[in-house]
Amino acid sequence: MEQALDRVMKAVEKNFVHLALWNYTPDHTHSLGDRWNEEDLSIYSEDTPTSYNEDGGRAVRAFSRPYPIRTKGLPVALSFDMERSLFKYSFRQEGDVLPETEIFIPEIHYKNGFEVSINAGKYHYDSRTKVLKFKGEKGVVHYGITIHSSKKSLFREQDRTKVVPNTQKRNIR
Repeated sequence: MEQALDRVMKAVEKNFVHLALWNYTPDHTHSLGDRWNEEDLSIYSEDTPTSYNEDGGRAVRAFSRPYPIRTKGLPVALSFDMERSLFKYSFRQEGDVLPETEIFIPEIHYKNGFEVSINAGKYHYDSRTKVLKFKGEKGVVHYGITIHSSKKSLFREQDRTKVVPNTQKRNIR
């Protein structure tokens, strides 16, 4: 189910469409599925006790993924590679207003922290809300943000919200 849902989510991201995932079957079992039309799409099952946070969630890695919450600007491309925990988002300035974006970064893909690469602008990460806030800079029209998993954290807790300009990389844990 995880790979199937990941493929659906990739299509949603590629085409910038919205999705409401609405399949919760409280009596789901792996042997009987959703008990309707031979489907097995529920995101919950008591047969899945060893899920991400031990609550019966199914395919959590596929549906809990990084995404732009809002963007002041024009989105150009969006992708997430679930296996590599690699998120890429590009957008451009629209009009005279500097672009801004907020990106939700779920912990499930970045347990050991993550690194952020930007081509211009500045950002900071709020570990409480799991949101990265980015603001563009004058003279730049096209922006790219890449987020990938870290092997180990290189920064102390107090450095977490430090602004990093231009194309520098920084590990966030």
